[in-house]
Amino acid sequence: MKKIFFALLSASMVLFAACQQTGPQVSDEAQVLEARDASYEVTVTSTGAWTLEGEYDWMTPSATSGNGGETITFTARVNLTDLIRTAEYTLVQNGGETVITLYQKGIKPDANVSVSLVEKAATSARFAINYSSAIEADYQEYGLYYSTEPNFESATRQKYGTDMNSGVKIVELKDLKSDAVYFVWPYVQTIDVVEVVGSMIGLLEPVQVSDLTKLQEAINNAPAYTEVRVVAGTYGAAENGTIELKSNITLTGGWNADFTKVDGYTVIDGQGAKTCVNFAEGVNSATIKNIEAINTDPNGKGAIINNGATNSTIVNCYVHDNGPFGNDCAGISIAAGDATVANTKMVANQTKGHGVGIHVSSGANVKMVNCLVADNVSLNHDGYYGGVTFKGNAVMVNCTIVKNYCCDENNGNCWPVNGVRDGAWLKGHNNVIAGNMARVKDEGEYAIQRNQFHFKDAWTADFAFTHNILQGGQRGNLPESEAGKNNNMLALDYDLNKLFKNFAGGEYELAENAEHAKDKGDEANATVASLIGMYNTDLAGNPRVVGKIDLGCYELQ
Repeated sequence: MKKIFFALLSASMVLFAACQQTGPQVSDEAQVLEARDASYEVTVTSTGAWTLEGEYDWMTPSATSGNGGETITFTARVNLTDLIRTAEYTLVQNGGETVITLYQKGIKPDANVSVSLVEKAATSARFAINYSSAIEADYQEYGLYYSTEPNFESATRQKYGTDMNSGVKIVELKDLKSDAVYFVWPYVQTIDVVEVVGSMIGLLEPVQVSDLTKLQEAINNAPAYTEVRVVAGTYGAAENGTIELKSNITLTGGWNADFTKVDGYTVIDGQGAKTCVNFAEGVNSATIKNIEAINTDPNGKGAIINNGATNSTIVNCYVHDNGPFGNDCAGISIAAGDATVANTKMVANQTKGHGVGIHVSSGANVKMVNCLVADNVSLNHDGYYGGVTFKGNAVMVNCTIVKNYCCDENNGNCWPVNGVRDGAWLKGHNNVIAGNMARVKDEGEYAIQRNQFHFKDAWTADFAFTHNILQGGQRGNLPESEAGKNNNMLALDYDLNKLFKNFAGGEYELAENAEHAKDKGDEANATVASLIGMYNTDLAGNPRVVGKIDLGCYELQ
């Protein structure tokens, strides 16, 4: 038997070749076909009964037997890979054989199409499909297919759709039972769905808001995963309403007029009547950046409130001059849900209740990193607290808690910094907690206390407290054995003018000779490494780690 092959004209051709010696006679006309809608006709010119042997799931012959003179049409399904594939059929007649060899090109990978994983949950995932230009109409009919089985040809496939105009599209897959998803169009791409590899924010075109009165409208109308950019200026909440965030939206303030760079903050002014910003219950993965929150409702619960939202993020914000209040918290309130507060200042707020700078309620969770809580005042309340109150679980890394003040008029206990209580736990690393003060009325006489911490609940294994300055010590159930070890420094009478650049003037950058803070942190700690890895600049925007990490929210350069 002799095999004859038509010449393979190029890697992008489909070529069928037939040959013979003593076997069946077939037509020898060649036809070069495209990868889609590929078909080729072969005529059996010799006489006598014949059969065709060979089977492929991507190629179908119109007949597998005959008596001579018939035409066999071989039809190939579109080849959505970038590989040439081959099929061989054997034509048997009168005791002889002829081998027909078929080649089909693969569609060349198209750089205009990319797929990336943007969000992964336990049994679902979202993917971004980015068409940088519109796809040819002839190809759109095939759509985008995906499968959770690696053998795409034999797998059960689902069609995403035929919307292939330019832009980013979102695919959400549910009930995943595989570690990988295979997307095909125009070529096979395997995407690992075990680990999130990117963020959808930034893939969609940002929404730009120049008219501050239209800010809430822009947030409401923005599609999920959009960054809403707003110019620097002042938004009046009393006139226009509290800013209400929604899921998967990032609000970034402080943009200049032509939206080429961030140039300060966008001010949300409560005008003494409204909460500035609200993360409502049910909202997930909302973020605010470069927002200045002032003058919030004195009868409310804070300038920025997390009322049960999950995965909330507050970054590079400035919360100040809110109050005086009769209720808990004037600055940031994590009333429920969970939030990350990073590179944010909570300064010069005033209330008669708990946690003037930041208040975390029972059952809520917060992570704080590179934050400053300073010059906050709590007045005239029995047994309440000053700058920070943690009733919920908290992680606090490289924060500076300084010069917060509380005054008790009712013979109660008054703690200027933290009430860690109600079963909550605290993990604190690389913090500077200094210069805070309580003025307590005891049997008609006032006394000044400099105790920095109050641990109401008993110390448990859930607590972790290392590499902190506690100028003034602690009270409550934090045992001395824990406070005085793990590189925590109590330093009752430490001169704060040697620690800070200008303590009296409110400049809380570290002094050049701050020997107890410079290079005294621990960046190898897993909790520290995780947060500093995400927020790797200090409060001033400088590199967070220079040599060995410093204590507090500012890094000496």
